[in-house]
Amino acid sequence: SRLDRGVVLLDDSEETKCLITAPCDDMGECEVALLPWHDGIRKDSMVRVKHEEMWVQARVLTLSKPDRRKRTCSVVVEHTGEEKRVSLDDCVPHFVMGAAVAVILEDSSIWRQSVEGNATICSDMNEEGEYEVEISGAGEKVQFRVAAADLVPRMRIAVSQLVYRPNVSNVLVVPDSFDRYDAGATARLAECIVSTPADAAGKYEVTLQRWDDLLDKGDLVRVLHGSKWFHGRLLSSIPEGQDVCDLHVEEVGEERKISLEECMPYFVVGETVALGAGREQAGQRNGTVCADLDDEGRYEVEMDDTTRHRIPAKDLVRRMRVGSSRLLTRHSHPLNSLCHAEEEAHTVAGILGVNKEDVLTGEQATLMEVQRRMAASTGVIHLATHGFVDPQVGGRSGIALCGSSHDKAVLTAHAVASMEEKLQSPLVVLSACDTGRGEEVAEGVLGLARAFTIAGADAVIMSLWEVDDDATRRIMKLFYETWLGLEDDDGDQGESVLQPKMSVVEAWTQTIRSWLDIQADPEHHIRMRAYKLLGMEASEGEKLTKQELARECYRRYNRQKDNGSLAKELREMARDLQQRDLSHGKSKYHNPIFWAAFSVVAV
Repeated sequence: SRLDRGVVLLDDSEETKCLITAPCDDMGECEVALLPWHDGIRKDSMVRVKHEEMWVQARVLTLSKPDRRKRTCSVVVEHTGEEKRVSLDDCVPHFVMGAAVAVILEDSSIWRQSVEGNATICSDMNEEGEYEVEISGAGEKVQFRVAAADLVPRMRIAVSQLVYRPNVSNVLVVPDSFDRYDAGATARLAECIVSTPADAAGKYEVTLQRWDDLLDKGDLVRVLHGSKWFHGRLLSSIPEGQDVCDLHVEEVGEERKISLEECMPYFVVGETVALGAGREQAGQRNGTVCADLDDEGRYEVEMDDTTRHRIPAKDLVRRMRVGSSRLLTRHSHPLNSLCHAEEEAHTVAGILGVNKEDVLTGEQATLMEVQRRMAASTGVIHLATHGFVDPQVGGRSGIALCGSSHDKAVLTAHAVASMEEKLQSPLVVLSACDTGRGEEVAEGVLGLARAFTIAGADAVIMSLWEVDDDATRRIMKLFYETWLGLEDDDGDQGESVLQPKMSVVEAWTQTIRSWLDIQADPEHHIRMRAYKLLGMEASEGEKLTKQELARECYRRYNRQKDNGSLAKELREMARDLQQRDLSHGKSKYHNPIFWAAFSVVAV
């Protein structure tokens, strides 16, 4: 998230400046770094002071009042018991091993990587007054020494403790001309900070993060002509990832192709603006433009405290009021591990006759590789992973893959619908949560399922709510066996499995009927299947208890480990027979919540 300033109310009702380093989580807490570090010091806090040329631990006994220009404190040196009065400026912070910290740069701003890389203390302070700090990044951990004075603590606090909290709601804002039916438009989003609640008209004040965010055709910028800053009107939108624009210089009536680096933002007198993070003037960030751009590329801005400053144009960002329809929530929730997804992928691959090394799992399943495989595929595309639904903009719905960030790890509906080559796949199976949901419009639902049909898939199996990992694995196995007519086969299927015996819709309907029959009396079904795999007569098998039959399946599994799907089936039989909830009553999987989520869209 973007770093931004805030004010936190600590336990003694004293307001302390902080920098919000992570937005609010599901527990109603956010992470902050105190600025400066000693604003968080209270009685009995630990600090480090110089004692006989060494940095030693000291416990704070008393503190001077916060309104003093130079704050002091009385401390007791831990290893000598000596009491002394020192200035807080002569102290440095004391951190324990594993403490979360942030690194301060020379311009008093936070080094972003120390926050995003979760900087932690990994050794005690040395004689030079330095701590060893560990930061994660680019798949590796880096350790280096930082002066204690350049570190500030990071801590988690309740949002209710934030008096001013600009970054608690960190969201995306879309252009006013945003077209939800235009696949390319889903890329034109900008990060913003919601800085005030909704007003009587239902509009929020938001602060953009870059001066050129949301620039579109017809908007004005300032361009240098001779020694004057003239007005340039954009003749077209600026494609994502590019910074060259075509514009019309209004005062001279000529067209130019120019880089945005050579342009300045256009603000009118009276427009509300904000200074970029770390560029505050005397602690103030928000203000109003009170004079036009001068020859040096500066605007005069009156800050909220009525002081006036001339600010470089590119240090300013726009504050604007927008309705809730233009604000989009960010995908930022951590993903739980799917215990059965990889097993499902290998099971389906075995049924389809796909080599084990051709199954993409874990770090192999990158966005680029999955898209490459989809474009070249003429067979089934089966995706077993997490699903995301975006009810505001269907094009942002997607499925999780492997990558370093959300943008690099999610296959979105927009990306699927925008594929250059049409899919040649007869079936796409979206074995994930909510893959059939999306943005509801008059024409239907805009989301992943619709994107795959637009991209050329003949049929799509999708889900309408969150699905159970294990139940989904089982029902998908049953579907493929039904579709390909393999319910009674054992072992690997070879090339013959590529010949469906019925349509996808017919196969899914029959799958659900079989599923309900199985789950109505699961122990009977599992026993009948086990007898067949073991080559055992039913009359003989019925003499065995569940545990005895499970042990027999497991012994046969150990002898059949090289026999592909037969070995897997025996192992699953042994595992199912040992389940405590098996009885001649209905299984929990008979409940519609486990199977009714899935449906089929066929073209």
